[in-house]
Amino acid sequence: MTVAQVVELTGVVDVLGARLRPGAIAAFGAVRADELLDAVVPMSLGVSAEQLVAAADFPAQLRLVIGALRARVAVLGEPESVSAPCARPVGSG
Repeated sequence: MTVAQVVELTGVVDVLGARLRPGAIAAFGAVRADELLDAVVPMSLGVSAEQLVAAADFPAQLRLVIGALRARVAVLGEPESVSAPCARPVGSG
């Protein structure tokens, strides 16, 4: 990212980001990584909003998202394409 993306949040918000290893973006479509710089691109992870809302807590939500990411990148034949998760609730409470 070369430009800050600032989003005003209100209420209780959990934020989750994922860092993918080089080449793993290919599991999410035909978008080249260099086309994603400073872009906002909607992508489906295979986890619905309903599933995330129904999850017991943020760690359960994180497990759902990490599982979905790993399933998507598994097609690349590189099971470690998703970096080790470093996530924490932001603005929870």
